[in-house]
Amino acid sequence: MLKKIQGIKSIFIYIILVFIAYSSLVFSQIPSTISYQGVLADKNGNIVTDGEYNMQFALFASETSDTVLWNESQTVSVNKGIFNVMLGKSSPLNTPFNKPYWLQVTVNNNTLPRVELSSSAYSFNTARIQGQPVSSTSPSSGQVLKWNGSQWAPDQDNSGGTPSGNAGGDLTGTYPNPSILPGAISIDYQNIWKDITVSPGYTYNITVSCPSPWIATGALWYSGGSAASEDIKVVGSSRSNGGRSWTFDLYNSSTGSRNFSVGIACIKLVIN
Repeated sequence: MLKKIQGIKSIFIYIILVFIAYSSLVFSQIPSTISYQGVLADKNGNIVTDGEYNMQFALFASETSDTVLWNESQTVSVNKGIFNVMLGKSSPLNTPFNKPYWLQVTVNNNTLPRVELSSSAYSFNTARIQGQPVSSTSPSSGQVLKWNGSQWAPDQDNSGGTPSGNAGGDLTGTYPNPSILPGAISIDYQNIWKDITVSPGYTYNITVSCPSPWIATGALWYSGGSAASEDIKVVGSSRSNGGRSWTFDLYNSSTGSRNFSVGIACIKLVIN
């Protein structure tokens, strides 16, 4: 037997778990539902009598809108004031949930103040992308969602993998093994020099760099006369700066200072 409550303002709802998106939501279950739980009490905060109550639920675009976007009625069991309902159980929830909505609850013809849906209800939007429907087809390994003109659906991912077909631009032949067209690329050269004075019996560290985007080769030149070339020894070297620089450790084995220049070859590729 349905319980009757006297007076339009004799009850109100305390929401304790507001709008929980149904945990088993999957694409194949559209239209979906929202689990809605609350406590039913009178205006003094007293829990209402256990029993069944007539409840009407409706969605609106704002707190004051007169346009009903969705509605349904349910007979709801209340135990120690607590009730649980599944919104969308009798009337499908086909709203896109892409903007704020307000829920209005009416209990035994007593309309309660509207409450705004919490963000968890908008997990329904996973069933729509940019307001468009998503296919219920299960994807296969390696597939991604693609727009096919009417819905988002699983399809092969063509963003990677081995290219195929005829090559173009500065390439000739076919993929995956095209060739560079003759004359499409040339190589420019320049030499970079750096001067140093090396004292007798000392080891000096010197770095010579090519300007970007030039790359240093392994070539090394000395300049300073035959005596310097005989007396200066390279005892260590390393490459750095993305291949643009060489660092040399130079040792002067003579008894006198030596003025010396170190040069490296720099190259770059030029697209003609």
